[in-house]
Amino acid sequence: MRGSERKARGRKQERPAPIVGIEAAHDRMSEALARRGDRFSQLLSRAVRDERQGSVLMTTSGLTCDEHEELAQLTPGAHENFGVELTAAIARLRDLLTAGDPFYILAVVQDLNLFVPWGEYYEPTHEGLETRLELVAGLLVTQRVAVTRDRPKAETVQAILDEIDHALLVNTLFNLADCATTSRTGSASPTALDERRTSVLPGAPDAPDCERPNQARLDVVSVVGTASVRASSMASSSVSVAPAACSRAQSSSPSASIA
Repeated sequence: MRGSERKARGRKQERPAPIVGIEAAHDRMSEALARRGDRFSQLLSRAVRDERQGSVLMTTSGLTCDEHEELAQLTPGAHENFGVELTAAIARLRDLLTAGDPFYILAVVQDLNLFVPWGEYYEPTHEGLETRLELVAGLLVTQRVAVTRDRPKAETVQAILDEIDHALLVNTLFNLADCATTSRTGSASPTALDERRTSVLPGAPDAPDCERPNQARLDVVSVVGTASVRASSMASSSVSVAPAACSRAQSSSPSASIA
């Protein structure tokens, strides 16, 4: 056996249990939401609370009943604000992508998200996202090619990477707020941003779940927990979602749903 293969096997034996990766994904999502200044995101940052019970990760809500109600009241206005923020984020990202050779930019995003040293890839803890690459590629093929073929400066590349994550997070919030608004009103909310409501987003709820009327409470544990897991390309088979005490409809599985 070659030395590199022995090292790879050694690293594999040291890998953590999948629930460690799921818990870390929840933490990353909560931290990203907590860094935002809007009240909707601040509440969502505390919507998922994890507790390990043996080999099972129990996920419950960290919000009180009053905070659930506040979140519901904030949803329509938050949805509108996220739409405005998303439009601006995509515009900034498009502008940044004209700063250098598009193939170089695409290669950097691909390398940072899809490539790791031989033997080190482990899906539960891998933090790269194909959606970052898909977003950049989609924007590059739908706008004018950059005039220059020079490599962009390091600070420009970092600005691109930061704006990618910003756009993806806001798009997740936009879709989540849209689903919550739809579940409360029983009809889809009018918006001019349908073209940007895309399943390329990590954790974007599926359309059928957004179209169920006569259900008024958002199961934030289920949706936010699943969003953060999907954002890390994680399987959710080892997660148990415990319904919040004040939920009107209980949920026993971590699916992106309105309850």
